[in-house]
Amino acid sequence: MKRTKSEHLHSTISQYLKRRQYSESETTQKKESRWVQQLPSMALKGSTSGEITQDNTLSFSSISGDAALSEQIFTRLKTFLGEKIALQNVDLQTLLFPVFVHIYIEMLSNGHKAPAHKFFGRHSSLFKTDVDQQSILDQLSKLYSKADMISCKEVQAFKDMKYQVFLPRNKFESLQRFIKNDDNMMLLQILNQHIQLQVAGVYSRASTPYEQVKTDLNPTLGLQDEKLENRQQQPISPAVIPDNKVVQDDLGLSSLKQIIKEVKDGPPGLPSICFYSFLNAYQGLCCASTSDNSTYLSGGFEDSSVRLWRLLPGSFPAVDNSDGPSVIHLAANYLKVLDDEEDKKCEEKECLVLRGHTGSVYQARFSWDSKFLFTCSDDTTVRLWDIEKQTNAAVFRGHNYPVWDVDTSAMGDYFVSCSHDQTAKLWSSERTYPIRSFIGHTYDVDCVRFHPNSNYVATGSGDKTVRMWSIQDGKSVRLLPGHKSSILSLAFSPNGMLLASAGEDRRIRVWDLRNGQLFKEFRGHTDTIYSLSFNQNSSTLASGGLDSCIRVWDLRKSAGSSLSASDNHNSAELLGAFPTKSIPVIYLNYTTHNVLQAAGAV
Repeated sequence: MKRTKSEHLHSTISQYLKRRQYSESETTQKKESRWVQQLPSMALKGSTSGEITQDNTLSFSSISGDAALSEQIFTRLKTFLGEKIALQNVDLQTLLFPVFVHIYIEMLSNGHKAPAHKFFGRHSSLFKTDVDQQSILDQLSKLYSKADMISCKEVQAFKDMKYQVFLPRNKFESLQRFIKNDDNMMLLQILNQHIQLQVAGVYSRASTPYEQVKTDLNPTLGLQDEKLENRQQQPISPAVIPDNKVVQDDLGLSSLKQIIKEVKDGPPGLPSICFYSFLNAYQGLCCASTSDNSTYLSGGFEDSSVRLWRLLPGSFPAVDNSDGPSVIHLAANYLKVLDDEEDKKCEEKECLVLRGHTGSVYQARFSWDSKFLFTCSDDTTVRLWDIEKQTNAAVFRGHNYPVWDVDTSAMGDYFVSCSHDQTAKLWSSERTYPIRSFIGHTYDVDCVRFHPNSNYVATGSGDKTVRMWSIQDGKSVRLLPGHKSSILSLAFSPNGMLLASAGEDRRIRVWDLRNGQLFKEFRGHTDTIYSLSFNQNSSTLASGGLDSCIRVWDLRKSAGSSLSASDNHNSAELLGAFPTKSIPVIYLNYTTHNVLQAAGAV
């Protein structure tokens, strides 16, 4: 046999490799031959993958008469259109009927009689609701061979014409992606030969294409021989809205509402966590907090100082506080100083240091407008700081022992404090004396929180109880026992229905405030819990403490599933645990965008 030069060279190399006992050479060459393409095939694939116009996008196809493949392609298309209908109108559904008819006709033409009738019986029920489509189905059901198909004028008219389908551009692009991602060459052939896709605007919609199809299939009009692609379909006037369009819009809206409801009722998502680590905190970090507008970060330290940082770009402007309470005046202050030293005093600061307390600062809270900062200290006082003037604005004295915690109201200028003197006190920033005293605990009141409606106050104590107080008369309205040790953290849910408490017993107890009963109990922490925070829709609770781990709990999970899925260490409601590399978590706060802010000292 005559060989070309390349074949002769290939044969010589193969014989040489066999003599040298390279047995895998043939296999390697077969694998490499997969990458060899003929020039016409390369040109065809290059044309299909290149930039082409809208009219000839679906113009390349390959003929296949495989019955099983036809079934698979139609099933994939039906699934794809079903998923799209859930969020869109039913325009794409009009594409399913002509594809069904042409696949059935193609299977009969190729001699697959039994598979064709099985295909027809399996999927024809999808189109029985439309009267016009039912008439075509009645004609198709009478076909048993290719000769019957040729003798039927209606079927021949349907096969010879092009069925027009009007699609908005976004749905046309969805169809393109579906055809491109899967092996849908037969579908591509049908679209190329028998269906004409007309692309409208982004969300516009033309009249129903089957009205044109029905006209051309009507034998009494004598229009069977006309070619549909040469005719222009008349658009509906913008002032006329079809009834089926309104129904479709209502169905789409109801489907969208159902999906939104399923998302809301489904399991809550985990938050994004922003952790602020205080490095080189040799002063001894006691507390941390952020402002409601996420502008400032504060820290209270054992050296009686309060430090403030900006979380947004920029620094604190220079302010002359020579007359502030934190300045001790000495005779040397009146000596003449160098100009460069005075310039240094007027420089902007990245960290603002506020001094005025004479003991450790145990808690710091921003006011509702983030213009002021309240701090409590071991020196038995609560101080109000003006952030803009960078100075102490007021001192509140009323406790006889160290003040452990302070919290501000979301409405007005009220704040509440609790102390080692077994009391909690309600204050107004306009008065330096307490307005209410909440007395009833038999041990230290370690934590205090305002209810979201600002009509109640919750306190946690070393006597292992949680109490709720009415601000109007100062009386206790709820007593919640159950903890086995001191309670160091409290948190109200934003909807005001739940109260979470935790402390040294490493258990988190969530209370239903409507009846005062225990709603849930979470376990999983291995050390004291210092901070709790609910997310904005009251579906999750975050906790952190000395075990250097932030845990997020699901409040929607039912008690039955909780008992069945829980283990000896973690409750089943645990959504996620996030270690912090040996940094104790002393502060947690959910923002409005599901971002969990946390802080701790290395």
